[in-house]
Amino acid sequence: VLSGESITIDVLANDHSSDANSTLKLDKITSKPSIGSAEISGQKIHYSVPVSDIPEQRAVMKYQVSDDFGTTAEGEVVITINSPVITANSLQYKALEDTPLEL
Repeated sequence: VLSGESITIDVLANDHSSDANSTLKLDKITSKPSIGSAEISGQKIHYSVPVSDIPEQRAVMKYQVSDDFGTTAEGEVVITINSPVITANSLQYKALEDTPLEL
C-alpha cells in the first residue's frame, strides 16, 4: 500500500477451520498495527497508513478468528508500505550567448 492511503484486507481468504463444516468469523484485532490504524469492517480489516517519506516500511498486526464451535486462532498480517514516487517536470530554457536568463 502507498503511504497516505488505505486498503481493505480479506484476512479470512487464506484462513480455514480444522472442521470443514465450520465457518470462520473475524472476531477482533488482537495486536494493533505497528504503523497506521486498523478496524474491522464486516469480515475484513480496513487499514490506513499515515503519510511518510520513508522509502519502505512494514506494518505488522494480529487478529483473532473463531469457528462455529468457539475454537479460536490468531493470524498475522504484514503490510509493506511504500512512499509514492515523486517526479519533477523537466524544463528547458534557451537564451542567446551572453544574455542573462532569469528563472
